[in-house]
Amino acid sequence: MKIYNKIIYDKNDNIIYEDSYDYYGPIAKTSDAADAVGDVLGSDIGQIALTIAVAVFAPQMVGALTSMGMNQMVARVVVAVGSSLVLGAVGKALTPKIDPPNFGTSLQQGITVTSKSPTQPYRIIYGETRVGGTIVYADTTSDNDYLHLVIVIAGHEVDEISSIYFGDTAVDLETSSNDSNGIPIWTPKSSDPYTGKAVIKKHLGNDDQLADANLVADVTQWTTNHRIRGKAYVYVKLTFDSDVYPNGVPNISAIVKGKKCYDPRATSFTASSGNVSTTNNTITLSSHGLSTFDRAYYDVNGNTAIGGLANATTYYVIVTDANTIKLATTYANCLAGTAINLTSVTGSTTQKFNFTTFSSNPSLVIRDYLTDTKIGIKTTSTELNDTNFQTVANTCDETVTVANPAGTEKRFTCNGSFQLSQTPKVIIENLLTTMGGWLVYSNGQFKLVAATYGTPTVTLNESQLRGGIQCNTRISKKELFNAVKGVYSEPANDYQPQNYPFLTNSSYETEDNSERIYGSFDYPFTTSSRTCQRLSKIQLLKARQQISFSAVYNMEAFQLNIGDTVNITNERFGWTNKTFQLMDWVFAVDPKSGSLMISTEFRETASAVYNYTTSDYSTVSSGKSTNLPKATTVSPPSAISLSDELVAYNDGTVIVKLVIDITAATDNFTEIYEVEIKQTETPL
Repeated sequence: MKIYNKIIYDKNDNIIYEDSYDYYGPIAKTSDAADAVGDVLGSDIGQIALTIAVAVFAPQMVGALTSMGMNQMVARVVVAVGSSLVLGAVGKALTPKIDPPNFGTSLQQGITVTSKSPTQPYRIIYGETRVGGTIVYADTTSDNDYLHLVIVIAGHEVDEISSIYFGDTAVDLETSSNDSNGIPIWTPKSSDPYTGKAVIKKHLGNDDQLADANLVADVTQWTTNHRIRGKAYVYVKLTFDSDVYPNGVPNISAIVKGKKCYDPRATSFTASSGNVSTTNNTITLSSHGLSTFDRAYYDVNGNTAIGGLANATTYYVIVTDANTIKLATTYANCLAGTAINLTSVTGSTTQKFNFTTFSSNPSLVIRDYLTDTKIGIKTTSTELNDTNFQTVANTCDETVTVANPAGTEKRFTCNGSFQLSQTPKVIIENLLTTMGGWLVYSNGQFKLVAATYGTPTVTLNESQLRGGIQCNTRISKKELFNAVKGVYSEPANDYQPQNYPFLTNSSYETEDNSERIYGSFDYPFTTSSRTCQRLSKIQLLKARQQISFSAVYNMEAFQLNIGDTVNITNERFGWTNKTFQLMDWVFAVDPKSGSLMISTEFRETASAVYNYTTSDYSTVSSGKSTNLPKATTVSPPSAISLSDELVAYNDGTVIVKLVIDITAATDNFTEIYEVEIKQTETPL
């Protein structure tokens, strides 16, 4: 019969991962569930196995096994126990699926027609990237002098909508006033070519945001009920001018700092009169890096709460400066700047905040997607190993030294977007590319494994073996490569996909009969070519660690998790503390004795796989890949000369005529110059 080690479902009950095998051993039959578990698994680990089994089996499968004569409790255990690799991104032969950036929000579809898309799937943004949007409303007023556009940028709240692009040009914006709801009104500066011809409002997508006050006032159809709650959008008002908009309505896109993510790593602070001001209602948190509208979960840490605050309560953040914040009870109060009155502080105690704020940390991003109840897969907090997620988050935040140009950057970051038309499997795999990682389900919880070397703490030898070893010393040629290439999203190239520097290795090519074999690894959520180079080198070196084996061990291997580095000693193979990485393990039952074993799969690894020096970096060309001329850019004349002539008319009138000789520019795109004259001095 078929035994299922692991089945993982998304929120719509679609199977995103399945692992099974054929079982031919004995089936326990007893009326006592506890005895049955003890018979199959052993009394010492029966309860552990039952705990592991929770929430990952299909009820209909348990029913099927029960109908075969297996006790229901045992059926649950056999279906679900084990530690399995749910999803792994970069280590697969198949490259991740790139969702091409969408910068087009033009109303023109070949001809000048208004086009709206009410059924477009929402775009989800993590980290910082440039995206287009979906026009959900368009209208004109004042005899077509003004065009009003509502463009949804993301299907969730975002941290910031920073730069707005018309076509490929970033509009230089400034704000000097807010609307009646407190939303800033942005207009192009006087030096910008769109000055006086555009008004832009940015709505960040809070669940309680109000309808745009200016749009409500200008357009009859748009009422106070049109709030677009929970969605980030921009309202753009364009003034008709054929000279400013020679190609019609421009493509409008934005650079966005995306979804706020909960950070399980608590921020501790000293609650004292020195850090908590009851006069200014501020709390000092040095270099907090927060934004207004972030959330702060307050934990008194067993101490007396600050007067005005309540333990285990979430508040809105109002940023005062880089080192101090205020707190508000609601979005409306936060928008208005109405802070909570802090009435008292008792002594000097250590208290904590957990913030939900902008983050490009891959561990926090993946955690957010797993737990999000609207756009994610609704994983509960008990199904997450937060200790592991915090450890991996710290790894991602480590600073590494880079070259070409010299500097530093975080080890792993996540910056990109996707649409909800993609499957959860593809989404998670693409997110995992940011850290060359795996998502593991073990002991009833999700865990992450990042592309870093872990020092072995466990050694397995012949004494723990419960069967033979099946060893492969070479991988198949279709999986072999000695060079790496791929694409990523480059900010200096308007976040368009471009190649990162190819990685090659002459020694590996020689080993492969002097044939260069490329492995393709794309990084849809990475915006640093140097991070791509580090990740790709890891994949190249891992591919050359070709020895793998499978073996059955006793319960000594039960302590291992997927991704753990293990010392393996085996005299017959000549291995003495040779390092291997655990790729998979499941429970196995000896068909003769009924004893429990651990069936494992290992692949060799080494610390050198993860070493990267500054001399390994190659220079990537920066800047846009094209410098085509723009319709709004006019080359100046090569030369201008002025002269005057006297002109006499028949009636005796004599005037002075100014003669302007213009030497045209050398480019082929300038045809006509218009001359304007301004009198600078008062005439005599």
